[in-house]
Amino acid sequence: MQDEIETIRENAFLADAVKKLIEKNLLLLVVYNGKPKGFIHGMDILRISLPSKEIPIEIVGLDREDKEHRDDLRAECQSFAKKMSKIFPIDSVKLTIKKTRKKGERHVYDLRLFVSGKKRVSVTASDWNLFKALHYVLSEAEREMLEEKTREKGKKRRMGKKRTVSYTHLT
Repeated sequence: MQDEIETIRENAFLADAVKKLIEKNLLLLVVYNGKPKGFIHGMDILRISLPSKEIPIEIVGLDREDKEHRDDLRAECQSFAKKMSKIFPIDSVKLTIKKTRKKGERHVYDLRLFVSGKKRVSVTASDWNLFKALHYVLSEAEREMLEEKTREKGKKRRMGKKRTVSYTHLT
C-alpha cells in the first residue's frame, strides 16, 4: 500500500500520468475530477503500450439471430490468421456473411473470406450450417496460401541455380 494517494485530472494526457508514476515511484494514480472517477495502474499503461499481436478481424452481415456467434466466429478467424501469418504476413481478415432463405424456414449462409496482406486471398462458401461454411472457407484459404507458398519456393529454387544435364554417350 502507498502512504499517500496521488491523483491526476480526468482529462490529463497519458504522458503526464506516466511521468507522475515514474517521478514519484508509484504503481497507482487515482483519476480525480472533483471526486474519484477511477484509477490508472502502471500495468494498464504497460499493457496498452505494447504492440498488439492480434490481427484485425472484421465480421460483416450477421443478423440479430446470429449475433451470439460473433465471438466464436472471431476466435476461429483469429486462430486461422495466427497460423497463416507464419506463412505470409497478414494485415487483416474480413468475413462477410449473407443469409438467404431457400426452402421454407431453412436458410443458407453465404460466406466470403478476404485475407489481406503480402498475398490476397478471397474464398467463398455456402452451407445450411454457419460453422460448416466457416470451416470450409478457412480451410480453402489455407490451401490456397500453402499452394502459393509452394509456387513461390519453386520460383526461388529455379532462379539462382544452373541446371545441368548429364548423359551417357553410347557407341
